[in-house]
Amino acid sequence: FTVEPNSEIVPHVHPNVDSFEAYIGGDIKFMCNDEWFEQTKLGDQIRVRPSSWHGGIFGERGGCFLSVQKWLNGEEPKFVGDDWTDKDNNKAYKES
Repeated sequence: FTVEPNSEIVPHVHPNVDSFEAYIGGDIKFMCNDEWFEQTKLGDQIRVRPSSWHGGIFGERGGCFLSVQKWLNGEEPKFVGDDWTDKDNNKAYKES
């Protein structure tokens, strides 16, 4: 998963996905359940459960992370942005 420099992904959940997000590179400040993590080492990882509100802020180098996903509730794996709910229900990632 790659994210453009100087961007933000608003807090959201993926109700049918249980995942680990592993840092590969870039400038990433990752938020999960209101706790912030500055990922800096290759392989740093965060567990994101289906009910975990998460998002991120990406600096000058953008960001790259590997998302290892288990799809739940009989959902077939697909683009994770298609299983997205945010607090304003504006699906900010899908529209960018």
